[in-house]
Amino acid sequence: MTEELYNSYHQHIDTANDIETLRRLLLSVEDSIKSIVGDDPLTFYLEHPAQSFVDDIDDCIGLRTMILDKMFTYSSAEIERIKQVNGLLTDLRKSMFRRTCSLYRTLLAHGTDESFDDDYEIEGKLTVGVEYDSKEGDYGTVQHLENDAYYGSDFAYMLYVIMSNEEEKRYSLGYIDSCFLRHEEGNSPDMTDKELLAIGFADLDDGTSWDECLHRDDLKHICFGHAFHSLYTHNPYSLADIVRINSYDVNVQLVCQRLTDQAGRRYKDIIS
Repeated sequence: MTEELYNSYHQHIDTANDIETLRRLLLSVEDSIKSIVGDDPLTFYLEHPAQSFVDDIDDCIGLRTMILDKMFTYSSAEIERIKQVNGLLTDLRKSMFRRTCSLYRTLLAHGTDESFDDDYEIEGKLTVGVEYDSKEGDYGTVQHLENDAYYGSDFAYMLYVIMSNEEEKRYSLGYIDSCFLRHEEGNSPDMTDKELLAIGFADLDDGTSWDECLHRDDLKHICFGHAFHSLYTHNPYSLADIVRINSYDVNVQLVCQRLTDQAGRRYKDIIS
């Protein structure tokens, strides 16, 4: 998308004062995305599209988010869904931290293999888990709500494209939230989650609301967690998208590392 065209869309969005105009702009932007991606987003992204295509899609996604956030009604039903999603993401984030620490303690207690292991990395990631097939649909990973027609978006298709484009553009940064523990000498299996996380990653959900972008009186009763903040503020999902995402993945993995040079020296010998 040329800078001139992007600025033209941006100006039209800023000045649009009625829902019909915003909906027409939304459909136009989504048509632009579909003209690049085609009917099968999975195939498009598996073929590793050119960076220019990814950047054009990213521009269109940003415009789409602007339009949908301007259309968002903040009805009582939508606010309740925001609250539910926030609670779910906060719980998933806590579970990710807890499982990451648990896996590391299991390693410390039972899993070390000094004949192989030089170092360990334990990482948890919380990601959007939307699926889409042009014939089969979204497999229940997207909520279809009573006011879908009000927005007019092809939510299932677009949510999959947003998720995939973020992964393609941001590479390993295409996640909502994460935690990371690195092995250190002296760590023991009786250490608490709090002690382990103090080493690796601070818990940012301390009861203070992360509502820096949602200063509204009708949302003040919600204590926004860091995961919701990250999904909305650091990812290109609109509020209308977020209340429709019906699948999240939490992955916790342990990587056992053996580091050896050509002389056969192990990591401790190399750094000593």
